[in-house]
Formats: sequence, structure tokens, C-alpha cells
Amino acid sequence: MKNQRNPRNRKQPQRNAEYFEDVFISKPNRRHVEDKELYVPEYLEESVPEKVIPPLRALNEAQGQYLAAQRTYEVVFGVGPAGTGKSYCAVSMACEQLAHREIEKIILTRPMVETGPKVGALPGTLMEKYTPYMMALLSILDERLGKSKAAYYLKHGQIQLLPLEFMRGQTFNDAVVILDEAQNSTQEQMKMFLTRLGKHTRAVVNGDIDQSDVRGVSGLAHAVRILTKVNGLVICTFTEDDIVRNQLIKEIIIAYRNNV
Repeated sequence: MKNQRNPRNRKQPQRNAEYFEDVFISKPNRRHVEDKELYVPEYLEESVPEKVIPPLRALNEAQGQYLAAQRTYEVVFGVGPAGTGKSYCAVSMACEQLAHREIEKIILTRPMVETGPKVGALPGTLMEKYTPYMMALLSILDERLGKSKAAYYLKHGQIQLLPLEFMRGQTFNDAVVILDEAQNSTQEQMKMFLTRLGKHTRAVVNGDIDQSDVRGVSGLAHAVRILTKVNGLVICTFTEDDIVRNQLIKEIIIAYRNNV
């Protein structure tokens, strides 16, 4: 990626918004899959039209550095307040890589932790119980891939929803594994998750430490504190100034912080 310094260097040059909009556009990279073709039965291939996925553009400097880090590091943390596009950027880039056959699958996970009083046991199979927790990520899949293609990938296991609580013993190869709402993981769960990585696999960990629903120090807060010097890993930090969803969110976050 031209004009970009090594992400390991903490001191980044000052760039304007136009620079990041032009430079930080995710591009296909067939490094690991030049000779691989995903098998799609002819009748299914004809019935599920390909959606042209527009390139993902960074909306600010923080998103630009976050996207660039996902092309460079094996483990990327996105830490900061709601509305900064952490989940959207991570899932969108993974969708592009899957569509371009750079990876074989996407694994989406998050802790099954509720906000506030528990709603009790949900009916149905494990996946039916888990789906409500994943609605935000599923909506990104539908937007980026199209509903038909997203459903096809889910049906055939190229996109998998896997509860964090059931991940022990797994090994992921040729994949992007995204842990969302990581502030609700325990320290044990975070260690377990980060040690599931196999060959040609990237992990993206997103969360807002200030909105943790677990007691004590969350797995995300603990990981950010102890992993800062680990090679091959980077922590991208977002602030209120990086919020893109709705600027009112910034004022709400500041008001809650000042009231504590």
C-alpha cells in the first residue's frame, strides 16, 4: 500500500481525510489462494447471483489505520466506543476476502452475555438460541454480500456462527475469525480464543471496554494491557472523535463519562 509507513511505528504522519479515503481501500490479495477454487454446484451457482461488492473506504484516519492493520497483522484489536465502525469494517473486509477467494471461511463469534436482567432460556437449537446475539453481524453480511449469497455461505459452512463458549479445541485455518463484543469475554475465554489460530488465519477482536457486562476485569481489557509488546499483533484505538454512526452518540458518551 503506497505512502504508508510500517504500522509497527507508533508515530503516524498527519494525513487529511482525502488521503485516507483514497489510500485505505481494501484490495484483493490472492497470496494464499491462487491455486484454489471454491466448489459451487452448477445449479446453485446459477441460482445465487454474485453481488458486486463495492470497495470498502475508510471514513477517517482511525478506520484507515484499522483496515491497513488487517492487511498486515495476524491479530488485530479494535478498541473504542460504539459507532466507530469497528465491527462493520472487520466483517466487510472479511466478506471481500471470502468473495475474492483469499480465504476459505469466516468465523463469527461473540460471548453469549446479555445486557441487564437475563431473559431466560431461549427455545430452539443451539444456533437458533445464538442467532439473536449475532443479528448485528448478520445484517452486515446481508448488506455486503447480498441476502442470497450470505445465506448460501452460511448454509455451506463458508460463514460460521460459533458461540465463544463452545470454541475450545477448535483450530482455524485459511480463515478470518472475528470476535465481536469482546468486552464481555472473560480472561480465560480471551486466552482460549487467541490460541485457536491456525495457518493463514487472521483474528479480529472488537469491543468497547467501557460497556462491559462482566464482573471484574474483562478479557478485552486484560488482553490490551498485557499484549502490547507481542509481535504480529496490533491494537487500534478509536475515540469519540472517530464516531461515524451518529454524532449524538459522542455527546451521550461524554455525558455518561462526566457523570461518573
